[in-house]
Amino acid sequence: MAAMLSESVLRISGSSERSQQALAEARSHLDQAIDLEDLQKVKTLLGTCLEQVCQESLLQKEEALAAIAEMQRHVEQAEEPIARPPEVDPVTGLPGRSHGETAVCEALHLPGRKYVGVLVLDRLQSINARFGNRIGDQVLAELTRHLKANLMATDSLFRWSGPTLLVVMSRHCTLDRIRIDVKPLFGKSVEREFDVGGRSVLIPVAAAWAVFGLVPPATTILKHIDAFVASQMPKDYL
Repeated sequence: MAAMLSESVLRISGSSERSQQALAEARSHLDQAIDLEDLQKVKTLLGTCLEQVCQESLLQKEEALAAIAEMQRHVEQAEEPIARPPEVDPVTGLPGRSHGETAVCEALHLPGRKYVGVLVLDRLQSINARFGNRIGDQVLAELTRHLKANLMATDSLFRWSGPTLLVVMSRHCTLDRIRIDVKPLFGKSVEREFDVGGRSVLIPVAAAWAVFGLVPPATTILKHIDAFVASQMPKDYL
């Protein structure tokens, strides 16, 4: 009887070492039993063993369910798209052109009037040639700070390319009105001092600018932006 019980219980419990020891002890007592009192001890041992088997079975079930839940969590995480940080321009700290193009395309599908402002920093090539690229980067970064400090919270600013910054704007006014509104900001020349080899040099921070209304298709808007930027490039060498 003890042998049959041992085999059945161990099959259920997964051959737990503690259960095997308890059943072996109960079987040994059964083999040595000679009276009713000895059988009573065997009964007690078997009861304790069965209780242990039940506890271990529940524990194994809980561990199995926890393992399944953990695997399910990993599967769900693997299916989720990986959020990638936007490409950031190291000079201005702004998202790059690819994100600017995406913002333009997205704005075309949103309600309300949308516009893009294009600013080309004056004489960046000349500044780089005379004072070095480090100063040129600082001048462009200063233009970025100037815009950030004065643009509306809903405006988005991007480093388009070279000396060019792009602003995506949402306004309720007409194109003529927004050009008037942004002229004091976009057209203002701000003089700043820069440390060039231990001496302070006053350099004007100014930009050529234009504003375009966002009207589909996006490819036409992008062509207008690039055409304006190209038209300003010769001034960069004056």
